[in-house]
Amino acid sequence: NRAEEYYRQVIGSPVDNAAGSFGKATPTNNAPKLTKDGYTCNPSVETLQTMDAADLAAVSNFSVSRPGVGSLQWEGSVDVRGADLNRIVLIEPKCISVYTEEEELGTKPPVGTKLNRPAILTLEGVFPPEDGGPGAVEKFTRKVSKKTEKMGAELISYDASTGEWKLKVMHFSRYGFDDSDD
Repeated sequence: NRAEEYYRQVIGSPVDNAAGSFGKATPTNNAPKLTKDGYTCNPSVETLQTMDAADLAAVSNFSVSRPGVGSLQWEGSVDVRGADLNRIVLIEPKCISVYTEEEELGTKPPVGTKLNRPAILTLEGVFPPEDGGPGAVEKFTRKVSKKTEKMGAELISYDASTGEWKLKVMHFSRYGFDDSDD
């Protein structure tokens, strides 16, 4: 039928429909991969491995984090089918990037598809210089705000006392402070 054909075009089928298994939740190897030390995702990889392709194509509230360094939480639903998060997502001190390699190769998914969608980034450990003198915190806070704007992102919050910088991006590139920005 037409609906089934459309479904296969958009979502694909994790199993051959000849056995009449179309639409049944079947564990799939289309689940994303994340094995990098210190990284976690929510839902967990184990949970994602139990989902069928249709569910993996629209995972709500998906996030990847590296405790003590940073995290990213996508808004709405994202398609994580077959995503190698080990390669796609990089959370480093003061920097988060997604699809860096793909951007260099010209193979990054179009804006609005896969993980190239709006997200909230939280960077930890972004502190003003210790020897900045009077007014250093205010100056650094303005610098964070300007850096956020220059990157085309929206500043949600910056707390100099905790070092937490939270921003919203509409798509992915590289977001963060370069060492030369300190």
